[in-house]
Amino acid sequence: MLLGEIYLKRTQQNQPDAEAIATQFLTESLEIYRDLDLQEKTAEVDAILLLRRVP
Repeated sequence: MLLGEIYLKRTQQNQPDAEAIATQFLTESLEIYRDLDLQEKTAEVDAILLLRRVP
């Protein structure tokens, strides 16, 4: 998830492909947390991804 947050920060600096990379890292983190049944972390990443979808 940390890499996703780093790339989210880079999107604010208009770095190319940062948004796509952030989404990829966050989505992969979400899958890992779900597989490990880490509900608190799953909810945290879900919230970040949800906020990114809201215009």
